Amino acid sequence: MGKTIAFEWSNVEQPGLERFYEYDNEVLGYLEQPYQFTLKYLSKDGRVMTTGYISDYCVFY
Repeated sequence: MGKTIAFEWSNVEQPGLERFYEYDNEVLGYLEQPYQFTLKYLSKDGRVMTTGYISDYCVFY
């Protein structure tokens, strides 16, 4: 894509980005940490739990 993109783990994320996204002709683009999700779920004891999650990448095909 010709763009610099950040990664945290050079032994995991960098090879994954290069192998699966950077040189795949079907990939239109990708964004780093594009969204934050709020997840709500019931714990085993029935309490409502809320937590945040930020995805590392969003890939567009």
